[in-house]
Amino acid sequence: MGTFSSRFSNHDDDGHNERPECYGDPDYYDITDDTCKNCRWKGTCRLKISALERDRRPASSSSSVTTTTSAIPQRSAVKGKIYEDAGEKDTFTSVLAHNASLNAITAMSETLTDALSQIPRKKYPGLRKRSTT
Repeated sequence: MGTFSSRFSNHDDDGHNERPECYGDPDYYDITDDTCKNCRWKGTCRLKISALERDRRPASSSSSVTTTTSAIPQRSAVKGKIYEDAGEKDTFTSVLAHNASLNAITAMSETLTDALSQIPRKKYPGLRKRSTT
């Protein structure tokens, strides 16, 4: 096998299982723990746990969406962004325009903030060294 497949394989060259028993178990995964920090499988373990959590989310959220009859849109947060379900009157194009506008404004604001942070600030002069002219 190639290096990519052997890197993510469950076995080493001798056919022995190298992954720890806790591999992919969300109850044991804690990247702040020294055991997880030093584990050679921490990257793929995190990906597996993320995939498991992602697979669980749509099933639980779809059942709550179907039982909800209120006019309040459902919201979910992903990486600091808030997403809400489209309303009955929303079309794909209107949602696309809304999201594209917000992304453009966010990018522009972040760029402006970064640019402003590059302008050197002036140091305050000492109050006792003021000249009286």
